[in-house]
Amino acid sequence: MKSTRWFNLALVLGIGLMGALGGPSARAGEFVILDRDVEPNGVGQLVADSSGNLLATTYMSVEKFFADTNYTTYKIIYTLPAESYSPLTLTSQNVILGMTFIGGDYNDGALFNLGKSVSPSYSALHSFSGTSNPAQPNDGVYPEGGLTPGLFNRYYGTSVSGGRHNQGIVFQTGASPADSHYKILYRFNAKGDGYAPTEAGLVANVQGALFGVTTNGGAYGTGAVYTLEYDNGWHEQVIHSFGGPGNFKGVLEDGNVALDAAGNLYGCAAGGPLFNGGVYELTPPLSPGGAWTETVLYEFDDDKGDGSAGSYGGEGECSVTVDKSSGRIVGVNDLGGKYNGGTLFALVPPSGSNKAWSDVIWHNFGQNPKDKGADSAPLLYKGVYYGGGSYLYAYTPSP
Repeated sequence: MKSTRWFNLALVLGIGLMGALGGPSARAGEFVILDRDVEPNGVGQLVADSSGNLLATTYMSVEKFFADTNYTTYKIIYTLPAESYSPLTLTSQNVILGMTFIGGDYNDGALFNLGKSVSPSYSALHSFSGTSNPAQPNDGVYPEGGLTPGLFNRYYGTSVSGGRHNQGIVFQTGASPADSHYKILYRFNAKGDGYAPTEAGLVANVQGALFGVTTNGGAYGTGAVYTLEYDNGWHEQVIHSFGGPGNFKGVLEDGNVALDAAGNLYGCAAGGPLFNGGVYELTPPLSPGGAWTETVLYEFDDDKGDGSAGSYGGEGECSVTVDKSSGRIVGVNDLGGKYNGGTLFALVPPSGSNKAWSDVIWHNFGQNPKDKGADSAPLLYKGVYYGGGSYLYAYTPSP
């Protein structure tokens, strides 16, 4: 879905901006729209620095909204040499790291360090080369999903293709050109393995194990969830294959996995008995080497007015995040709902006499042609969800 995402990793917003422009205040349980065209194709994934400023990439630039003005002012702080579809990563020192989908020495993508946002300066960490560089044979091509901090003070990511079998790779890098330590950790091989990592990148648990999703491969050929764990070297293992009996059919181009505090994984998948997809949970084994357990938490149902992730191989998108304080799973999908434009939704865990997870619709996208949700799950920052699509929005959930 590149054609709809080129400008979709855009800008940022805060509640104060709405008040300053005379918009509605963000009361608990209220979805607030900022009716302002900041970017032609809307707002995408956001990150917050330690000072509360919010940063994101647009098609070929990095933008910053300032916390000390309640996010009412922003600045393009750097123009990138190539397009980026991935979120930025901030180190503990507020150094900005990122990646471009193409560009670099071989036009196969690059990793970069911008320094701090007060005076950004571009430094290349690595140029992806595919088969073009004999010094780095079978390198990745087209990195996406951002960089995830992990073990050994390194950052980890994926490319959607490249590698020995042209099925994508997992790699590590350092944060500075002098300490880049770029290394390929795993090349997907499509032999019962998952392959073609999704555009959502990786997450890491507290032990440093990495988790991600592929759009193809696995036992049934329709995608898998995988992990890489370090034990005197990195070792990859498929922990769940989509497409089995009673299972969702497969994952989505932007499909991610999110971790809760107990180490359980959550994500969206397509297909299933109702052909609308839904949200699943993967529970880790009780003992090392055991099997992960999949539980279908919720199937999206058009008849109930739910949003939809669509059928496998279709155009649907869905991403989730976990609110570790409330246990809610919050996400966006881009099909179904009241206006068939998708929804901003929250899955509420069972409580009391309610024994099942329930889908609460916070907003229905698609009321007009410009009302489109984003591919990425919203950012939870200081109790407020920030996100977008064709506009900036904020939602303050009830406690």
